[in-house]
Amino acid sequence: MKLTGFEFQITTRSLSGQSLKITPTQCNYMDDPSTSAVEGFGLMDYNARWYDPSLGRFAQADSIVPGGAQGLDRYAYVNNAPTRFTDPSGHKCAGDDAVLCSPASLLHISSNPDRPDDIDPNLRKNDGRIDTLYRMYKEMWANKDDWWWDRYGSGGFTIWEFMAIIWGYEQAGYPNTDKFVSALSNKAGFWCHVRNCDPFTAEGSMIFLSRYSQSARNRIAAYGNGKAIDELFYKPPAYWANDTMKIVMGIQQSTYAGHLAPMALFDVGNVSLRSEIFRRMINLNMIHIVWGDSKDDRLVILTYCQSLMVNYAIFKRRGKAINQRTYNNFCGG
Repeated sequence: MKLTGFEFQITTRSLSGQSLKITPTQCNYMDDPSTSAVEGFGLMDYNARWYDPSLGRFAQADSIVPGGAQGLDRYAYVNNAPTRFTDPSGHKCAGDDAVLCSPASLLHISSNPDRPDDIDPNLRKNDGRIDTLYRMYKEMWANKDDWWWDRYGSGGFTIWEFMAIIWGYEQAGYPNTDKFVSALSNKAGFWCHVRNCDPFTAEGSMIFLSRYSQSARNRIAAYGNGKAIDELFYKPPAYWANDTMKIVMGIQQSTYAGHLAPMALFDVGNVSLRSEIFRRMINLNMIHIVWGDSKDDRLVILTYCQSLMVNYAIFKRRGKAINQRTYNNFCGG
């Protein structure tokens, strides 16, 4: 909101200790396009707090602690989805689909205890893996006496919570959920950009899950071969509830800006999938995040440049393509 009719002045201090005086003409206002070219100190007035457009984040934490991603990161702007929503008050989303950004419905398919969530029937018809995942979800929704309803089913057991359980198995007990989320978020943004899927939707997130998660692929195959749902989900993953929901939210809000830093966390895998390549990289101290005790059953998290190097070695069809020279070529000396 632009203030008129009187003058005011804010006195603050820069990092160097110099006194700075800010007047209304030194900032621009989110609902006044005439101030968009104003030269000032670079922040925008969003009523409750300042917004930094160069960072795409608020300059102060939200004084109201919401649920969802905003509660995990109180500096985030509209749940990190600025192409979909606005925030004129500085406290909550607005826009045509603002209900989808509200804390109660961040994972935006409703939690209805009386019926399971729906997904696009055409996707189920044309994609066998998605159909199998959805049938697994519906069977779990119907089994209201099992542990997943106890752990996740407050107000309903959603398809997002179903996906969170599988991502929890994928995490394999690795304790740093933030790094795990960062890698999966970057991967999902890149992966869905290339394949034209939208991880903000349940359908897009399920497509990514069905193709990328080994835990999902194993369960899809086993369920298709007649294995019972109680055997596939016989215990909770090592990390559940809030931590595994952070994984789903990180994937849901993933974006791809057209480039990634070489050392950005980017890929998650298991040594057993590419044992020759991963074991060689571990022995040469090229992978910095390795989790687990078993020689060939360990979680690894790769950076973007390490992932490119793995793809190069796969293309060459030999682990010996992994050497210090190759590493320097992809990740720098």
